[in-house]
Amino acid sequence: MRSVTNADSSADRPSTEILQNPWTQAILTGALTLIPVRAYPRWVRRCLLWTPPLVGGIAGSYLSVNPAARGNFLKGTGTSQPESVAEQSAQQRQSQSDQLVGSPKTLAIIAVGVGTGAVLFAVTAAVFWADEKLERGLRRLKVPYPRIVMAIGAGAITWLQETKEQQRDSIANS
Repeated sequence: MRSVTNADSSADRPSTEILQNPWTQAILTGALTLIPVRAYPRWVRRCLLWTPPLVGGIAGSYLSVNPAARGNFLKGTGTSQPESVAEQSAQQRQSQSDQLVGSPKTLAIIAVGVGTGAVLFAVTAAVFWADEKLERGLRRLKVPYPRIVMAIGAGAITWLQETKEQQRDSIANS
């Protein structure tokens, strides 16, 4: 019997590098394309559509009333915040948070979150529509196995995009 230890060897950890490989991404995209959207259960389609606006609204609400989190978010996006959140005392942050709850700035941040989610909703709905129309069009053209043709095309496009992105990243990092 083997004893379990807390030591973390590289052989025990799953590698995320395989997911960044263009071939892996192409194969996964192609495999997922084989499943028609109409075959997804209704609740999965609804979740895929409605999650982005919901998360956008929640994230916008959280960022609008939490100056420290907003500062961290802005740092992560490369945007600067006018005054350093780290230097504010806890009492100042609380009073600022209380003032922000009904302010126009708060509503604007929430609107941006919900708006971004709404755009993702529209894009997802358009992708669902396009999936059905592409398959129907290929069937009208009497293409044998239209889902396989779509999977090969989606995989090829994914491979090309990921390869180009990795080339841009390697140029930018050198």
